[in-house]
Amino acid sequence: MKKVNLSVTSSIFGLVFLVTSQAIAQGHPIESVYNDKLTALDTKIEKSMQDFNVPGLALAVVANGKVVKAKGYGVSDLKKGTPVTPDTQFSIGSSTKAFTSFVLGTLVDEGKLDWQTPIKQYLPELTFQNPQIRDTATLIDILSHRTGLARHELIWLANESLTIDELLAAFAHLESQQSLRQGFIYNNLMYALAGHLAEKASGESWDTLIEKRILSKLSMNNTTTSYQQMQKSAAHAKPYIEKDGELSRLPYSGNMNGVMRPAGAINSSVNDMTQWLSLLLNQGTYHGEPMIAPTTLAQIQSPHTPVRGYIAGAHRSPMSYGLGWFISHYQGHYQVQHGGNIDGFSAAVFTYPDDGVGIVVLSNKNATMLPHLIALEVSDIILGNAPSNYLEPPEPQQQAQNIHNSEMQTKADEQNNETLLMPLTDYAGSYFHDGYGEVSIAAQDDVLTVSYGSVQEQFIHQHDHTFVSKNTYRFGFFEGETLTFEVDDGQRIKSVLLPFDYPKPIRFIAAQNNTFFDYFCILLCIEKDESAPLR
Repeated sequence: MKKVNLSVTSSIFGLVFLVTSQAIAQGHPIESVYNDKLTALDTKIEKSMQDFNVPGLALAVVANGKVVKAKGYGVSDLKKGTPVTPDTQFSIGSSTKAFTSFVLGTLVDEGKLDWQTPIKQYLPELTFQNPQIRDTATLIDILSHRTGLARHELIWLANESLTIDELLAAFAHLESQQSLRQGFIYNNLMYALAGHLAEKASGESWDTLIEKRILSKLSMNNTTTSYQQMQKSAAHAKPYIEKDGELSRLPYSGNMNGVMRPAGAINSSVNDMTQWLSLLLNQGTYHGEPMIAPTTLAQIQSPHTPVRGYIAGAHRSPMSYGLGWFISHYQGHYQVQHGGNIDGFSAAVFTYPDDGVGIVVLSNKNATMLPHLIALEVSDIILGNAPSNYLEPPEPQQQAQNIHNSEMQTKADEQNNETLLMPLTDYAGSYFHDGYGEVSIAAQDDVLTVSYGSVQEQFIHQHDHTFVSKNTYRFGFFEGETLTFEVDDGQRIKSVLLPFDYPKPIRFIAAQNNTFFDYFCILLCIEKDESAPLR
């Protein structure tokens, strides 16, 4: 692929490359070439961890085939004060997706799968509400987030025991947001489907495929594919979240224990991740053993879907999505990277294939940008770019966020000032969607509580038949969102529009208006009382 040429950046990089090459030629180890600059970065990292309120973090850097930095900062456990080391395991979240696409690439190499064959040929039972996806979507389509299917995150976030059969059945009823290949919609469900395809093609579980085709070959012995395994390791980080300036411990997420593992279940240390970086930077060969065809890896790390809405800047070109990777040019350097965010953990994995540079940053705080910012700061050092000072204190942004949260809560509290059009208890009941299943709504005092699987959120009256979220569910999933009940001419509730997806809500039908639900209730009545009359 033709790379962007920026003359000034290229000249600077050329000078740094020349100096580096001369240092190596004179017998100085590559580690020492970057040592002073990377050591000087330690103080900035420690300061930024205080600024961003991050308890623990680990960083590793690979350059010119060598690990030039591997260090832990802060603590993995606030209660015990356990220091982070390069061997501490963190969840890498969605950086797992690159492992899944790599395994699929090896199956493509073996002829067991094909990038461009419609997945319907591998899974004849698979169907989608949109026939275009059902009949023509390919492996590349699902891995590059261009199927058009809406995200539907609560399907898995609320259902830790979700099975692949339940997910495949749900696909037939889940709405699309766009046409196939119309644009980018990040979709974790598609990576669950991709993992299932790998299992069907190989006859092995996703965990086994990851272990046999990647981890064991790279001697990544401190890498796991479940939280249960991670907690048995000698050193693992505890997950934390910040609220009102205070860090609190989160439970380990159970959502990635089942069907969703291919989307974000891997846990690793930065020492182990350097082996993964080395493999990628050596075109899929590790210690002389080819693990994937270079052309296949190139396909994985090439742009397939433009990421609309991403604003390119002075240092970065427009962004695209490859197969498990975000692709762009950073200051003229081809960049292949992916973040990872899962309950209480944030990660960043960067590679610059043309420059032989890889960076991994892992942390144990929920949804923090710090790993990404550190990866960019390190990028500038290793690539010889002019400093961009990414690690400036975030106090103004944090203060703005705190003010915003306070205003949102005040707004929600103040909006409960209109008269209800019907008693609050009339809104309570069961509502049903063919893909999501059942939602229960309970009324107590002036609050409606929506329960779906493990998710609960409270709503208060805003106007007419609309209620606004009190933003009580963790992670702010429903912040500022509303639900609206739909009524018929007789003022009987027909359905409710729930903010379970963006930008369009999901319509759940009231139980009394749902024939499937009625039929299910009839069966229960017959079971309890055989004399019950049929309707």
